Amino acid sequence: MQLKLLSVPKSAASKTTIEVHKLLLQGNYFWDRGGVENYNKADEFYNQALANDSGNARIWAAMTKVKITRAVSSYKDYHVNFNKAKEYAARAILLDSQLPEAHRVMGVIMMFYDFDWQGAEREYGRALELEPGNSDTYRNLAQLENILGRYEAAVVHFEKALELNPLNWLTISNLANTLHLMSKHEEAIRIFKNGMELNPQGAYQGLAYAYLVSNKPRQTLEQLETIPNGSYKTYLSAMAYHELGRRKEAKEAFDKVLLEYKNGSYRIAQIYAFMNQKDKAFRWLEKAYSEKYFMWVLKTDYLLTNLRGDPRYIDLLRRMNLPLN
Repeated sequence: MQLKLLSVPKSAASKTTIEVHKLLLQGNYFWDRGGVENYNKADEFYNQALANDSGNARIWAAMTKVKITRAVSSYKDYHVNFNKAKEYAARAILLDSQLPEAHRVMGVIMMFYDFDWQGAEREYGRALELEPGNSDTYRNLAQLENILGRYEAAVVHFEKALELNPLNWLTISNLANTLHLMSKHEEAIRIFKNGMELNPQGAYQGLAYAYLVSNKPRQTLEQLETIPNGSYKTYLSAMAYHELGRRKEAKEAFDKVLLEYKNGSYRIAQIYAFMNQKDKAFRWLEKAYSEKYFMWVLKTDYLLTNLRGDPRYIDLLRRMNLPLN
């Protein structure tokens, strides 16, 4: 009976052992919880699995999502991580072209790095054909709908993803951020408060951002006191101080951001846009565009609100093949 419960589908190129399957399950457990520490633990389990079976497509697909997350959660080694992710995803598909997770992670790369919206949608569709009940794929479809400005459709997919896996932090936090885009700030705040037990640091960071975009800069600063010092804390502080008219503290925080985000062109553009310094914001957005940094959120980024309607913004949307309306 135990062997039956632990059995898994066999890869086209490699028989999956019970030991490797256990390692993948352990990695997935930490992955779902979110946060740097949990992602690192997940990576350790995936690497152990890879050491046991390097011909297993499932492991290569799992390793792909580690590289993607490390790329999008930090500007450090952004291109290196995404190029590795491409390599790993391609290997997973080569080992087993019927593996839904391999197509899903390839879609994520197309969405977040190649800005190939149609290609991403195609890969997600293939993944759902092979595995209709995959919560991660529904979350990715929701993210794609967000990128294209279709928020109601995004919420439907996020809710489906949570129905299938209610404890995935990425899905929870992405749903909250979508609600911000729909100006449902109090609902977003409630979601982050409810997520304290699952991912305390992620919830604190989410709340700090939620208060900022809902025009509550004092609460933003209060919330930032609960998280460790770091670049994200400094980044939000600069904008909160600016909103409160505390220009000296805002400048000090922004100067730190310029040092800490040496390669963070998009983050710097966000702050300039939030402070309504449009020319500087567009200079940094052009730099981000040339470097492919984080431009997928261009159409829907709440912090870029002051740039909407500017011909330079519309031109960037056009170059990114994003809807203009």
